[in-house]
Amino acid sequence: MEVGAMYINAVCGAIIIVSSFIVLQGAIEYSRIINEFKVFEFSGKKFLKFAPGIILLILWLFFITYISIGVTVGLRPMFNTQILTSYILLLGSIFSYLVIRIQKEMLYYVENSNIESISALVSAIEARDEYTKGHSQHVSNLVEAYYNELSEKEKVKLNIRKLKIAGLLHDIGKIGIKEVILNKVGKLDDDEYAEISKHPQIGNVILGSVSNLTDIASWIYYHHERVDGTGYYNKAYDEIPVESRILSVADTYSALVTDRVYRKGMSHEKALEIMQMVRETQLDGEIVDKFIKIPEEKLDKCKVCINFVQ
Repeated sequence: MEVGAMYINAVCGAIIIVSSFIVLQGAIEYSRIINEFKVFEFSGKKFLKFAPGIILLILWLFFITYISIGVTVGLRPMFNTQILTSYILLLGSIFSYLVIRIQKEMLYYVENSNIESISALVSAIEARDEYTKGHSQHVSNLVEAYYNELSEKEKVKLNIRKLKIAGLLHDIGKIGIKEVILNKVGKLDDDEYAEISKHPQIGNVILGSVSNLTDIASWIYYHHERVDGTGYYNKAYDEIPVESRILSVADTYSALVTDRVYRKGMSHEKALEIMQMVRETQLDGEIVDKFIKIPEEKLDKCKVCINFVQ
């Protein structure tokens, strides 16, 4: 083989291999999209449900094929067609990567629009109770603060986007509770307590009818369960999803440090003291132990327009 031909082969082979790594980057990016945006699953049609996995498989096959072609072109004296082949493959890899990036941006836009709609709905619900305005956003922020303190190994087991949405929607069931009960000054009687205890179930029914939010509905249903099995619905520890237990800790802290119709909010220190007292009875002890290690200044950043003790 002439030196010139060998040089062209080597260059074209290198171009194709570079193209293969662009495809690889696209596959990695697409994997992240699938993991991050599970909240927007396609459950209406089987094809759409499995389409992301099929696309990811095709991208990996592209990568393997590109590597094979790149090595072949680099070693064989086929320079009459290899220049055209290499540039077609390069443009194809760039095209596939750009399509993935555009899809990612579209998903971010859709997600932000959905979260804005959810936030508006939550604000409408909280307008019925002046003492809990901003509470749901506070819980969502606390959940994120807790997540940020976890190790990478622990983070991969959770979907923070879904958890934050669950924080926003955890009290959505209160839309079915009478305002006179929500705003009552003083202790609730047995009938009123039974009524307020229905709000996780109501929330589960509301969100369970939305195909993309069924798992969030389940977390919300259990967020008032106690780890000792004496919660609203007497569920045992192993029946309570870890996401529900995280929501419960964040919800408890928010409730303790904010003003309520029946009492003033507590200090950060007092709230943590009470949470430690109820670890392993009301709250998951492991989650409480991790939560209390979050620096106070980080928890302060979770505050929204809500009445806090100074």
